Amino acid sequence: MKKDRGKFLTAMVILGIFGQLQTLYYLTNTNLVEQVYGTVPSWFSLYVLFGFLVGTVMLAGIWLLKKWAVYLLAFSTAMTFFMQLYVLKPVQAGQVTYFMTMISAGLWFWAVYRKWESFE
Repeated sequence: MKKDRGKFLTAMVILGIFGQLQTLYYLTNTNLVEQVYGTVPSWFSLYVLFGFLVGTVMLAGIWLLKKWAVYLLAFSTAMTFFMQLYVLKPVQAGQVTYFMTMISAGLWFWAVYRKWESFE
């Protein structure tokens, strides 16, 4: 069977790469992070760096159509949501991050679901 990533999944991976670049920007621009979360814990930079590494590995795996990468995506998305909900707690103006996490998860689900038979 020929593996076909498709246009939508390809676009999601490319957008994910831009998201990864934005993550690097968060490491250098703490003012932006503080606008969303108010005060951040001292370990926030390590959290962002770890998220960057996980995201990079996950995107590479999805590009190669590996099922483990989809499971990593699901775990990472759930952990991000719980971190926002219980630890980081965005300020009023930053609460859109909850919705963006849910919308992102829905789009990834749709992109992967349509091509699941191509994943190994």
